[in-house]
Amino acid sequence: MKKIIFISVFLSFFAAAANATTNLSIVTFNIKKFAEAVGDDQYNAVAKIARYLDADIYSFQEIKGGNPDIILQLRDQYFKNYSVFLARNYPGDKDTFNAQAIMSRYPIIEAQLYSNAYYELYSIHMDFTRELLYALIDVPCADKIAIFSSHFKQGTESLEKVQREIEATMTRDIITNYCSKYPDNQIIMCGDLNTDDNYSYGNALKILTNSSAELRLTDTIDPCSGSDITWLSGTYTRRFDYQLPNPRLVVASGAVFRTDSGCPLPDGFFTSTSSNASDHFPVWQNYVLSPMFATNHARILITEIDVWRSTAHAEDEFIELYNAGYVAENLKNWAVSDIDGTTVQIITTNTAILHPNDYAVISKGNPDNSDTNSADDGILNLYITDNFDFTATDDQIELLNQGLPVDGVIYNNGGTIASGNASDFDSMAEFQWKYPLLQENYASNEYNARSVKVAGKTLAAGESLSRWRDENGDYVDSNRKVDWYVTNIFTRGANNFIRNLTDYPGEILLTEVFLTETNPEKHFIELYNADCRPVDIGGFSITNHQGAGPVFSTTNAWLMPNQFGVIYFTNKTTEICAAKKGVLTIFTPEQPDADADIIALRDNFGRIINSFIYDSSPGTEISWNRYLNDLTAEFEDTGSSDNWIPGLPTPGAFPEAIPEGGGYLLFVIGYALFVKDRKRKFKG
Repeated sequence: MKKIIFISVFLSFFAAAANATTNLSIVTFNIKKFAEAVGDDQYNAVAKIARYLDADIYSFQEIKGGNPDIILQLRDQYFKNYSVFLARNYPGDKDTFNAQAIMSRYPIIEAQLYSNAYYELYSIHMDFTRELLYALIDVPCADKIAIFSSHFKQGTESLEKVQREIEATMTRDIITNYCSKYPDNQIIMCGDLNTDDNYSYGNALKILTNSSAELRLTDTIDPCSGSDITWLSGTYTRRFDYQLPNPRLVVASGAVFRTDSGCPLPDGFFTSTSSNASDHFPVWQNYVLSPMFATNHARILITEIDVWRSTAHAEDEFIELYNAGYVAENLKNWAVSDIDGTTVQIITTNTAILHPNDYAVISKGNPDNSDTNSADDGILNLYITDNFDFTATDDQIELLNQGLPVDGVIYNNGGTIASGNASDFDSMAEFQWKYPLLQENYASNEYNARSVKVAGKTLAAGESLSRWRDENGDYVDSNRKVDWYVTNIFTRGANNFIRNLTDYPGEILLTEVFLTETNPEKHFIELYNADCRPVDIGGFSITNHQGAGPVFSTTNAWLMPNQFGVIYFTNKTTEICAAKKGVLTIFTPEQPDADADIIALRDNFGRIINSFIYDSSPGTEISWNRYLNDLTAEFEDTGSSDNWIPGLPTPGAFPEAIPEGGGYLLFVIGYALFVKDRKRKFKG
């Protein structure tokens, strides 16, 4: 028997409303020189705890310096669509044995590490023991959130206390400087600070929480024992691991997770699981984020490209940019490039001011005719003398500022992948996000991009690749290929078309079907939002081959991008809730016929937007799972029966293969409003 414990906070998603709120769970965890190898006791314990907590963002400290990439292997095995900012050790810092990482369910759009070499800009101290990490994360329906993560000097001696206070002062200065530049941002400081809040280990906490950054101490405890100790060996200490939010973040709930303090254990856990993982206990907190409003960030997007013309018509080619931010940006010395680095073109060497909501159009011509300001007519016309060399069968365009990527798109206009360039499409997730950092600091040295393909063409002359706008008129930037469409109607220097739900149904996929057990209470159907938009599925329905099945019959059932929804067929009153872990849980008493040969997902207009055809059961305690491509981290959706394979039931999570020889597997399902026991067993 497997027992899984659910602790949840009900927070409804009203994603389309202007006053919407979003919840976000964050874990900070010192993982004790993690780890020797994939599959050893520590790796398994850390993986089990991290998966159970199922946070949106993880701040990891003390990753084994000799093998920091093991955190990427943890990501690839259990957190397939997460982004990772991994900071290895840098010259000038005092600790070369421990690395840090920030891992996020949502895109990391900026990242920076502050080492002693970097800190010279701010102070004469230059005395970090380890780097301070910063990542700016784009959360749906909320302002962006800035995560700072650190690991202060350990020890109790006077000099060690002073060292922590110096590091706290440096960190405070950096965050204060950041706040003065971006006063509206939501900020959290995470990490192992090697100090407690009664100051017996120095005044580091007092320094951090006494500044214009307005970081505050939160009272997170073990809900079973009442203890707030997060350091296993620290009998007389209080807490070393913290999350310090600023006032824009409301703490909804939190806990120190441990398995040695008398709590009922989730199935698959033991009293030794925590001690096997680390000498620290993770701190989990759930926050309510503020709705989006105008902040003072510049945000430049590529919104349209026409680079597929023949040499004779090269003058017709163009690249369009758009300022989706709230401040003007000078594009002087910015460049466009392909990701392979064989083509880098400066778009202008003169002042070129692009104001918010204005376009820049780059085309071939005399650079002397380039505009210097978009203020007059809302268009910044820029001319270059070179041809646009982005016409191979697989190619890319990235926008660079000071050599750092700002935005990009990878496309393929129907030809075969060029020899030697397989990594462009085999190991890149979808669209390259804005990672203004060196490649060696980003996960696996890979971009976050997947190709846009134009079927049946070897040269898409006379067509453009254009970015959709959403129903509010804003350009979508969801890190998915559904952000883009191909058209022969050009909109250079003007708004692109709107992708509305009436004309273009949401990209909601059926990803798991489990309807073949004798006990219907075990049955479920899983959905996944592969779209660039939050989609209200309240009027959606599931039908069988006869067209009969349940309609969800509610409103405000918002399924967020990259989020799972799980439909359970029980006699409970129909309800839909968005649980704290980001899984939309649906209860409906009516179930499609398990023997039907087709399960169809229909939108609120009755249109079939995704379906699964089957003619046999995959086996007892086995479900049908949509195939997840490990290389691209995307569900296959080609309409082929090969898209589906048997696997373990994993509602609300990415699929798991069936282990050889059978066994038990812990998985975390959708969180509801109650504590619930479920049996899980399977045969190999």
